[in-house]
Amino acid sequence: MLLKSLQSCQSFKLGPLPLTLDNVVDELQKCFGGYLYVVCLNVECGAVNRVPYGTTHHRDALF
Repeated sequence: MLLKSLQSCQSFKLGPLPLTLDNVVDELQKCFGGYLYVVCLNVECGAVNRVPYGTTHHRDALF
């Protein structure tokens, strides 16, 4: 899941996104997984991408 999400930027589909300490700006931990917030290093983009890692679950609304 992590490698698939790092293949390209979510905004402009530029890629790949290198995973380094310099471009990870935040982390959200959730149980056995979470999300890394990775900045696109392309000078024309600079978007922050939410990259899931580990086990993440999405709850759908039941209403």
